[in-house]
Amino acid sequence: MDIAIMDFFSSVYIYCYQRLLEVNIALPPPERAFETARSMGDYLLEHMPQSIYQTYQRLVTVPLQANIVPVFLAIVVLYMLFSLVMWCIRAIFRLIYGFLRFSILVVMTATLMYVTQQYVSDGMPFMEYMLDTLTQIVWSPQLPK
Repeated sequence: MDIAIMDFFSSVYIYCYQRLLEVNIALPPPERAFETARSMGDYLLEHMPQSIYQTYQRLVTVPLQANIVPVFLAIVVLYMLFSLVMWCIRAIFRLIYGFLRFSILVVMTATLMYVTQQYVSDGMPFMEYMLDTLTQIVWSPQLPK
């Protein structure tokens, strides 16, 4: 592991060890805990699969960024790319879903018109019956008093 990470965890363990000793809670001494953690880390590194080891080696060689601005900008750019991809996926989904909903409504309306035609049209074709009905409506331009 990285030395800075090990220093951080060791200082955290020493702090917890000292505070817990004050309330009579015994933990293993820091030297023994560090030796156990080091031997466990060595064992894991020895028996790690090759692909995970190669990934670990790549991550260890990544330089630490002292400046947070490039990291923040990279996160913002990645979030913008993620948002763009999600927008495209949602747009395609909405297009397909909207088309299916519209198709279902058209089919239901056509079915309703077909079913009602046989009961309302007195044997005439449906469109002829609708035009005949619309021409018989008297449109009065005057409002009722």
